[in-house]
Amino acid sequence: MTTTFETIRNNQCSVIEALTPTKLAGQKFRRHLEGDFMTWVEASPAACLRRFQIERNFDDEQLPTADGAIEGCRHTMELRIAYPLNHALYGRENVRDLNDFMDADRRQIDAAIGLNGAANYVANEDVCQFTAMTVLEAGEGAKVLSITFSLLYDRSV
Repeated sequence: MTTTFETIRNNQCSVIEALTPTKLAGQKFRRHLEGDFMTWVEASPAACLRRFQIERNFDDEQLPTADGAIEGCRHTMELRIAYPLNHALYGRENVRDLNDFMDADRRQIDAAIGLNGAANYVANEDVCQFTAMTVLEAGEGAKVLSITFSLLYDRSV
């Protein structure tokens, strides 16, 4: 059996949307579906809290198998999550509280779809491992947490 990145991505989006965040639990994660993510965040900072998008990075490495009909595929994907610069949401220490807020979300998502979230993997998804994160500026009104995961799965040749 094999799978595709599309199947993995759609499953991961559903898993993330089902999470109840540890901070501001009433503000759930929401999948972004309206055009370019960063452009939307810059134009809509007040509405962007926990809006997210998963994109594939095209850095594939094929891992051949013995039968020739299936290959292992390894590449990275990027999960971006937006946060408005409204420090009243996060706490009195402003940027430090926002950083703590973003890290709490990152840890919860990693537990749900990363190595410890293997119970949420689709069939023939072997690994989804957190590898890096950075924070991007989205205009003057928002920040975007960018999280990179390394994927390994079986796909048809």
